Amino acid sequence: MLLLHGFGADLNTWMFTQPALAEGRRVIALDLPGHGGSAKQLDRADAESLVAIVDHALNALGIERLHLVGHSMGGGIAISLALSEPERVATLTLISSASLGPEINAVFIDGFLRAARRREAVEVLKLLVHDPALVSRTMVEDVLRYKRLDGVPEALAAFAKEWFPDGRQRVALSDAVAALKLPVQIIWGRDDRIIPVAHAEGLASHLPVHILEQTGHLPHMERAGEVNRLIKRLIENQA
Repeated sequence: MLLLHGFGADLNTWMFTQPALAEGRRVIALDLPGHGGSAKQLDRADAESLVAIVDHALNALGIERLHLVGHSMGGGIAISLALSEPERVATLTLISSASLGPEINAVFIDGFLRAARRREAVEVLKLLVHDPALVSRTMVEDVLRYKRLDGVPEALAAFAKEWFPDGRQRVALSDAVAALKLPVQIIWGRDDRIIPVAHAEGLASHLPVHILEQTGHLPHMERAGEVNRLIKRLIENQA
């Protein structure tokens, strides 16, 4: 299984997911370019270039077929990978995914790019969750520390320009996702303030869509038990 994180996050976003799903299978979480421990300089930030990088990693790890889980921008990358190499993807789980519609919270994107002080970071990070108490001091400090690293502001700006130009999502692939000939499910928070839940609801007549109540943009952290259960069930149904 491969876990792909979203814009401005890193592999630690899967801290409640990776251990729970690693029973009986190999579960890999990557830091995308410009994020976490990966190189901060990138030539291009478009989905096709990122899929090529993920492909390179999978080939280096000797992985031919996998279950794919993507959150937010990572969901957009996962979609592009599944569309370009459907034979490689056993199942696809999209969590609060990008690339399913044009709308996105431009205030969040701009605020995340600009946040340099604790108060600014707290205000923007609260948009991610249903319960503001989940935005811990450690979470805020980790984000600010990451943003001070050489190359990070430029990398984040490049991602934002490519994926969310003028406060809109560049790519909408909902029809292509609905037509995929592989098991796909969508998980979303009812109270998502970053990407509207309507993007998930619009696919409910084509795919299994799970809307979690009292949940924001981070279902895998806010409702980890339920998200893990849904991912396991999709995988086991294909066994």
